[in-house]
Amino acid sequence: WSEEFSLEVVGGGDSILAVPLLLYLVGLAYLDDYPPDFLDHLVIGTTALSVGLNAYIKRVHWRRGNVKVKTGAVFAAVGALGNLAGANAGLVVHGHLILFLLSIFMNRGCLRTERGLRRGWGPRFELGEAWPTAFAVGFASGFFGIGGGSSWCPVCSLAPASTSSAVGISLISAGIFCMMTAATYMWRGFVEPVLSMLYLVGGTAGGYISARIAY
Repeated sequence: WSEEFSLEVVGGGDSILAVPLLLYLVGLAYLDDYPPDFLDHLVIGTTALSVGLNAYIKRVHWRRGNVKVKTGAVFAAVGALGNLAGANAGLVVHGHLILFLLSIFMNRGCLRTERGLRRGWGPRFELGEAWPTAFAVGFASGFFGIGGGSSWCPVCSLAPASTSSAVGISLISAGIFCMMTAATYMWRGFVEPVLSMLYLVGGTAGGYISARIAY
């Protein structure tokens, strides 16, 4: 429910909540039968699948017209190249290190967002300015196993966009990036489909409730 509330309100944050929730709240990190590195990657791949599917199920921002399909599609297409590279790079890095680097990455993103809000982001979004950012966000998405929405909004200042445009773009890219990451991880055996579907059902139900609260 909490990760779905985040996605409904700000267009991102579901993936970065999903991984620690499954590891430390549900308790997968405390299973003694599997090595920690395996469990970290298993959770990353499993949540990527559920978040990717969930990105296109009943979104408030779709109904409100915030989603710019053409811009989002171009952004996602460029970011997909980075995502493929990032996902394969993440698979050779220890899961604990990925989680540690993710915490640093998101703290830096929060600081950038805060500075961007004080400075004011531009009202327009130029596709030409987004390509380097799209590749970087795609790489981060694949490497950390996140959707990209939480990455895209903080780096808006690198490719000027209004906040609503950033949210709309993130909803398109998040689904594509997560599905690509999930496919890469599934190929290596790091996806648990049953757990992913259970998470998807819970997230979808939470989305309807959170949408009413948020709007």
